[in-house]
Order: sequence, then structure tokens, then C-alpha cells
Amino acid sequence: MQSPKCAAAGFGVRWIAYLIDCLIVGLATAVLTLPITIVRLMNWNSFWNRQVLFQFTAYAILTYCIRAVYFVICTYAFQCTLGKRLLRIHVETKDGEKLTFVNALFRETVGRFLSGILYIGYLIALAGRDHLALHDMICDTRVRYTGLTELIPAPDVTDAQTAFQTPFPGAETPSSDVTDAQTVFQTPFPGAETPSSDVTDAQTVSKTSSPETGIYGVDADGADRAEKPDLQEKPPFPENEEET
Repeated sequence: MQSPKCAAAGFGVRWIAYLIDCLIVGLATAVLTLPITIVRLMNWNSFWNRQVLFQFTAYAILTYCIRAVYFVICTYAFQCTLGKRLLRIHVETKDGEKLTFVNALFRETVGRFLSGILYIGYLIALAGRDHLALHDMICDTRVRYTGLTELIPAPDVTDAQTAFQTPFPGAETPSSDVTDAQTVFQTPFPGAETPSSDVTDAQTVSKTSSPETGIYGVDADGADRAEKPDLQEKPPFPENEEET
């Protein structure tokens, strides 16, 4: 017997899906920020080129927000981005359930930020059976193929005789007292009447008829009695008085 289990998505297919998503997000960001890009090119001292948070400019923060919104909404609403959908993979919790909004938000922002440091968090997915990245481990998530299962072999049975002799769960173990087939057949069924010990001889119950055609029986007190039929000679056939 083999049992089906949802197959884990490997590092290669996840990396290809991520590159597709980056391409889609890059094109969408270029279209949405086209006016801002023109302003930045015309005036280097504009607001969009200034450092607002640490070394991040306003334009970099805007593009990051567009990217984060794409990954968070797609992962929460559809369990997959466009790249993952093309490759038929999806994100789920370790219990196989859909991610909550908070879990999807944390995974696609803080989790991906930590995984992006020298890309060590992504390279972790190369090892292990489930190919979990760092952001998967932090958020208790996993990436699986959609509609594709893998077969897990059942434990090997080395001795067929032992397997058949092993009782199933809930089965009654035969009693050790029953060791002889003759004892089994001689044991009366539940509810069956045990023959009386007084009647031990079949000849006492019913005797065969004597050569003299007497029919024997047993009285209530046990004494033999003989009933002989009243044998009367049948009259001869009447002779014809007149011969024709």
C-alpha cells in the first residue's frame, strides 16, 4: 500500500517562479512610476531622489511598497503569485491551511528581508526534504505543488507469514484452551440442550420388532411391554355358488 502526499516544491522551481514575479513587479512598477521617473531624471534634487529613511530614497521606498503589496495580496488571497501559478505551486501553512493576513504580511516583508541578506535564507531551501527557506521556517509555511502528489511507500513486510498471523486491531485472540479440533466439534453450541444422562442406550428408547411381529415399548415405570396385533385369519374369498 502507498499513501499519497502533496509533493514539496524544490529550490529550482521556486527560484524560477521568483524570477518571473520579479519581472512582473518590475514592469508594473515601471508603468506606475513613469511620471515619477521622468521627474527624477529632470531634477536630481527632487523629493524622490532624497534619502528619507536611512539610505533609502523616497522612490526606493515606493517601489518596495509596490513589491510588498503584490506578494502579500497574492499570497493571502490566492496562496500563490503569478509566477507560482504558472509553475503550479502554492504556499500553505505546515498544517496545509491557508495563510492568515498577518502571517502572509510577516512572511513577505520581514521574512523575505531576512532571507535576502546575502541570499543565505533562499539557499537554505537547497537542503532538506521539504526545501524550506528561512522565511518559511520563521512563519511555519511551506511551498507545495498544486494537484501533484508523491507516493510514500508503506513499511516493508519481510515475513509474509508473520503479517498474516498478526491479528488485526480489535480482533479477538483465539483461546489457548482450544487446541484440538475434536474438542471444538464436541463442544455444544451456546443455548443447545445437553442430552439427559438417563437416556444412555438407544435400545432402551426404541426396540426393534420381534420376529413374531410384536411391537415393544417402554412403560412409564421403565418396564417392557409387548403389544401384539390381533391377528385374525381373514375369511376365504366367497365361493361362487353358481357357476356360470
